[in-house]
Amino acid sequence: MSIRFPDLQVLLPRANSTSQIQQQNQRQVDVSQAQLAAETVAEIETKRRQITKSQAAEQERIRERGKRRRQDLAQPDMDKEPRTMGASDQHRQDGVQGELGQSIDIRI
Repeated sequence: MSIRFPDLQVLLPRANSTSQIQQQNQRQVDVSQAQLAAETVAEIETKRRQITKSQAAEQERIRERGKRRRQDLAQPDMDKEPRTMGASDQHRQDGVQGELGQSIDIRI
């Protein structure tokens, strides 16, 4: 089986175009993977920032609460009217006064 010259002219450009098409498809796959990787990195960074912001905000709220509590304990308010104590408040004050600072109640 011999190949004639006109057939050879038709076959060679097709072989060349086939490799170009394969290279183009491979480049398209590479670009798609790079875009997906960039989107994933951006999404992870956004989530990391959100977590960091929420943790920082929570820490700030805790600091503010602690600061307010320390100020309330250090400087009792003289401006406020003394409130009337109920039976449960009186019992609580009597029982806790001697144990102040001895234990910590943690609620979850």
